[in-house]
Amino acid sequence: MKERRMMSKAISGIIAPITTPFSDDEVNLEFLKENINKYSQTNLSGYLILGSNGENSCLNDVERHLIIQTIVNAKSSTQKAIVGISSDSTRVSIERTNQAADLGADYVSLLTPYYFKSRLSNEALINYFVDVAEKSKLPVFIYNAPKFTGITLSIKVIEEISMHPNIIGMKDASPGSYMQYIGVCKPDFKIFAGSLDTLFPALILGAVGGVVSLANAFPVQCCRLYDLVLHGDTTEAKGLYMKLLQLNRSVSGSYSVAGVKYSMDIAGYHGGQPRLPLLPLTPDEKASIEKAIKQSKIFPQTN
Repeated sequence: MKERRMMSKAISGIIAPITTPFSDDEVNLEFLKENINKYSQTNLSGYLILGSNGENSCLNDVERHLIIQTIVNAKSSTQKAIVGISSDSTRVSIERTNQAADLGADYVSLLTPYYFKSRLSNEALINYFVDVAEKSKLPVFIYNAPKFTGITLSIKVIEEISMHPNIIGMKDASPGSYMQYIGVCKPDFKIFAGSLDTLFPALILGAVGGVVSLANAFPVQCCRLYDLVLHGDTTEAKGLYMKLLQLNRSVSGSYSVAGVKYSMDIAGYHGGQPRLPLLPLTPDEKASIEKAIKQSKIFPQTN
């Protein structure tokens, strides 16, 4: 186990938070497999499975397991599978993390619990993350997502949990806390930008990659941005970042999962409609996304 965890810590680059395709409100595993087969030909480092873009909260346990299996079986051998297993219950989160291990995942992603947020002190949060990590068969990434949880993890929490050998990194979707987190966490604790909005500055300051929704539709361009920064070409990287930033705000920022899925349809992937009660886009909303993609001049993609 120790050797596997040490090898797993090598992950960096762009991670796509995979969407879940539906047909008549049912999970379409064939469409999902076709998407992953296409992504496996790109430089994506891996996939966040069952995150917010995957509409995890709208899926039952059987669907979750089938989605994990499909992606693990279809991804390339060099790409990693990170599975969202979060629950407000420590016990349930532990059960899910080990189910993910049995299904072939490489890591798990642990969202901050939030339902009883008024009682979730720093101590309670530290205990939650450590308790799950202690029982997990897989290395753990923390998912800091104030937009969904209403909680921004404190510097104290990150400093403390980053010392745990089985808590190896974090997807940080906070508006700008990555600067402080990078300053206090242990050197090998890996911080991934959780939004394209912060990807470029976070990479410059020491983040090792990003988990960005736009990579579902434009993985080549998102990976290109990462490669440019990695090789020190910050001028070209900044130019590409500004294009992607504006596009992201016109897609995910304006229309959330439905917008991401429609941009995937335009780019040749299976996006489709979100699961109810989320509503599909209106014709005007679709036209707005089409216009934003055209104006970005980043499509069609080239390798």
